[in-house]
Amino acid sequence: MALPFEAPEAEPQVIQAIRSFRERLLSREAATTQAMAAQWQVLEYSLYAEMEAVADSIAQATAAGQQPTTSDVITLERYARFIEQLKGELGNYTDYAAYLIEQRQEELARLGLSNAVDAINYVYAGFGYADLIGAFDVLPISAIESIVGLAGDGSPLDLLLRAAWPDTYEAIEAALIQAVAFGINPRMAAAEMRQIIMAAAQGGMAEGLRRAMVIARTEMLRAYRVANQMQYQQSGVVQQYKRLSARDNRVCPACIILDGTFWPVTRPLEDHPQGRCTAVPVVDGMPPINWQPGREWLQQQPEQTQVDILGRGRYEGLREGLFTLDDIVSYQPNDIWGGMFVAKPLYELIPQNASG
Repeated sequence: MALPFEAPEAEPQVIQAIRSFRERLLSREAATTQAMAAQWQVLEYSLYAEMEAVADSIAQATAAGQQPTTSDVITLERYARFIEQLKGELGNYTDYAAYLIEQRQEELARLGLSNAVDAINYVYAGFGYADLIGAFDVLPISAIESIVGLAGDGSPLDLLLRAAWPDTYEAIEAALIQAVAFGINPRMAAAEMRQIIMAAAQGGMAEGLRRAMVIARTEMLRAYRVANQMQYQQSGVVQQYKRLSARDNRVCPACIILDGTFWPVTRPLEDHPQGRCTAVPVVDGMPPINWQPGREWLQQQPEQTQVDILGRGRYEGLREGLFTLDDIVSYQPNDIWGGMFVAKPLYELIPQNASG
């Protein structure tokens, strides 16, 4: 469970507002993924009978001492029928998920535009320039149409979702084969073997849902960030922004370390899948909004919170002076998700641990 962040009294109003914007954003994102999970349960239920038939076939053969091989499992007529039905159901689910994500992308992109306008106005008001509120160009809603329905690599969302399903088939097949290998025992009751097979198949299915959830969360949050930054650029009064991370014990190490750093508004706020960072505008003629940088916040947290965020190995390495916080941050290009900042694994920070 994430630790709640209580903003100090001295925290600028614009930062409190942006944290509030993010909570609203994440609440809407969560509602969408909950709907996707509920629809996935419908998908699984529709496949239940065929999954049972596959399990029964394998269980009966095993109980009879036939000890089916890997090829026996994947060439079963029942298994082929199950996969064929699964393909059809995943196609229907893709249509549903892509449509739902597109609808939320549009909603969150609108929110990104609105929040950017509000953030600039909060800066003006916070420094006593209420007369300048709204004194900048506002992007028309029609401008966000170009980002709705697209994935991070510019392809339609349904293509990205469909590309994930082969992994689902492979996960199910691997789980079934592992279950058979584990359960080969002529004395094993068919009912017991059936339970093992069913659990394995459902575990493989869960991988498909996990992948769909990552895509949904990432692409909805990306639509918000892109629209947010488009408005900052359109305003004509924002040339830079500062990164603001989510400060809880689930925050990415790289994100908390970069919290408070300056970036040109022409450079996208590059975040990893499911990233929760947001941009705080630096408004022309106004002092930059200042808050406690993420690295300082991190260093003041209890040991357990630091371990939760960094991982035990990185925490101990920092204490021993083997590397610095800056050494942890790594930039990685990605054809699907775009460039992103991530935390280096321990074996890169301490090479001698590579074989450990």
